[in-house]
Amino acid sequence: MTHVSPSLLLLIATLSVAAPARAQDAAAPATPAEAATTAEPTAPAEPAAEAVEETVSPEEAAFNQRAAALGQRVLAVDTQMKDAARLAALDPDAAKAELDALQAGFQAEMDAFIQDFFSFAAQKLVTLPEDEQAVLRTNVENRAGELVALPQAMRSRAEAAALLPPPTQIAPSSN
Repeated sequence: MTHVSPSLLLLIATLSVAAPARAQDAAAPATPAEAATTAEPTAPAEPAAEAVEETVSPEEAAFNQRAAALGQRVLAVDTQMKDAARLAALDPDAAKAELDALQAGFQAEMDAFIQDFFSFAAQKLVTLPEDEQAVLRTNVENRAGELVALPQAMRSRAEAAALLPPPTQIAPSSN
């Protein structure tokens, strides 16, 4: 099995939690019921227990904190985007402007994180045997691609959710 540092495990776990939900968002749901049941973003997963036993360098610890903060930021921006998208019925121009600002700001945060991710992965890459380098390189490239698309996917999801009609309440029968 390939040895991957705890920091990279944490990042991969973090991104694996957010990215699959975003990948599902890219495809339009077949029915409003399916759209309503699409999974919400979740907080980052904890690294595997055996990975925690390893000594973590200060650089890895700092990166772990940055990845965890990004996971929390994903949740916050997702909520903000959903709130802004709901305002579209009342003021479409204001909602679009707010969504544009949220997406642009979060894209800048994501781009900065991706650069940190590449730098951190490059440091780890040189410490691995050649056969493990290819696996890590592929994982890093895949996760970076998912991260780049995340702000747009979050916006699309928020806009789609805002278009869904509110759930209908069934009145109690009078018989």
